[in-house]
Amino acid sequence: MPLLRHAVLGRIQLPDPPHGEDSIVMENLSTLSRIMNFKCSEEVVKRIANIKTLKLEYRISRFDEEEELPNFCLNNLAQLQKLESFNLSIILSGNADQEIVRRHLVQNITFPHSLKKLTLRGTMLSWEELTTKIGSLPVFKFSASVGMPAGDLNGKQLKGNSAA
Repeated sequence: MPLLRHAVLGRIQLPDPPHGEDSIVMENLSTLSRIMNFKCSEEVVKRIANIKTLKLEYRISRFDEEEELPNFCLNNLAQLQKLESFNLSIILSGNADQEIVRRHLVQNITFPHSLKKLTLRGTMLSWEELTTKIGSLPVFKFSASVGMPAGDLNGKQLKGNSAA
């Protein structure tokens, strides 16, 4: 397992890693894709430090809000200093409260400076929040979110409040 380079899975939820010093570090893992409700804890990030492509999907219901959201820790993405491509989809169901999801999951998201391609769906971030988080990217794709239309801004400078 430590030699695995690419894991493109079928929308599965990974179990929490075992605790302890003899835990598996996946230093060769370059791609981790189609993972649901990924817990991006400091311990997990240390185990996948060399990841270049990460594709996550969060399916949140009202029942997950208070219990699960604090465990997802998307602020730890900034520690993935080799991450080049990040894809994030958030799907709300069961009358999930958008504001609670935004506050606990998305508002504190932090991206590494190594990021070159970002795809966001359903993040509920305003345009102003996004531009302060992402700076300038070669490729940025998003679907309709609060405060912006759907579209593609390939190669655009995303600093300040301008999309041009």
